Amino acid sequence: MRRRPSVFGAVAIAWSTLAMIASGFLGLGWIGRITNPEHNDFSVFYAAGKLTAAGHLTPAYVSERLYHVEATLVAPHRPIALPFPYPPHAAALFGLLARLPIGSAYGLWTAVNLAAFLLACLLAIRTLGAGKPVLSGLACLGCLPMVVSTAQGESSGLLCLGVMLFLRGVRIGVKGSAPGAWDWPSLAAGVFLLSLKPPLLLVPILVLVARRRPSEMAGAAAGFLSALVTGLVAGGLSTYRQFAHVALASAHWTTQFHWGAQYNYSLLPQLHAALGYGAPATLIWLAAIACVAWLLLAGRLQGMGSNPLAVVALTALLANHFLFHDLAVIYPVAAVALAGRYGRQALTLLIAPWLDPGIYRFVHVHVVVLALLWMALAVALERPESELLPRRMDGQTRGGSGSWWRLFGLPRWGSASGSGTR
Repeated sequence: MRRRPSVFGAVAIAWSTLAMIASGFLGLGWIGRITNPEHNDFSVFYAAGKLTAAGHLTPAYVSERLYHVEATLVAPHRPIALPFPYPPHAAALFGLLARLPIGSAYGLWTAVNLAAFLLACLLAIRTLGAGKPVLSGLACLGCLPMVVSTAQGESSGLLCLGVMLFLRGVRIGVKGSAPGAWDWPSLAAGVFLLSLKPPLLLVPILVLVARRRPSEMAGAAAGFLSALVTGLVAGGLSTYRQFAHVALASAHWTTQFHWGAQYNYSLLPQLHAALGYGAPATLIWLAAIACVAWLLLAGRLQGMGSNPLAVVALTALLANHFLFHDLAVIYPVAAVALAGRYGRQALTLLIAPWLDPGIYRFVHVHVVVLALLWMALAVALERPESELLPRRMDGQTRGGSGSWWRLFGLPRWGSASGSGTR
């Protein structure tokens, strides 16, 4: 592994320290928002949970019923009307929270998500082989999207933990793992948590299919089945029919609820900003998914499927509805990658969320999306290490290379027995 110049290390430490301090000040400034959970996104979760706790999970996906419950949580002059786009097993979990008063439920929800984020960071530092654990820890603590997620009452901490458990389950980037090793409890738990936001499962599913390991697929299936059974027990098949209707309609939410490209940080909304909301943007996005799927399945991007930061970058790029607080999922893995081969790309990913809102205001281009693309291309275009190693002399002579005279400058390989030993 190549060592980074000391200048890079100094810049990374300085930036991570400043980001940690700034995140702390912003968190303190947003305490007022945290103490009013009925006015943030948590109110949607709590309203769906109220319906579920009363034995009516299906109406959580009916706008009129859900909006009525949301309106009861706030003053009449401050109405809330937001949809519930999460799968039925998520509604079942919120049904347990809704048995508590909203303040207590939000306090518990916040504590669980913060603990999940910290656990994800610790798992990344310990299992991905962090060369500089102090630097990685500082970078994780400077996670602005997690501060925003906490203020909005979102689920980013659990999603971060889901990403790390998936990587740990299939041993992607895990140090000391033997070929073919896997951890089915971590994989099942990771798939269960990521299924709270189903678009985030797109790339992990492609990676599992590309690896073609029955044991890993069985572990992922266990996570899927546990989520499915939870949803069926809580609401039955009718709930899934309603959820499918909401999921299909969600493609138009960026215009209906004014969540346009400005607030979405993935490839499709960026295409929407450039091409509009017609078919061309959607076709290009689908073509990108098809291209990544074909390359993975054909084995052309083996490095992509075995690089944890590349998996996270592709997941963020291809998710069709990836909001600012979701960017927290890139932080644990990117923080560890600061001391690795892709340190510059990792630092760019960590810095981009801080700069993106201000830059987008003038150029209408998300630097986060550009950073994710740079990360993906850096891995995809890198030559495999096997191609960089000197080949045996007999293999070179059979290759019919036009520059045969270069052979005299290569290490000599071969043996009298023809075994190819040095």
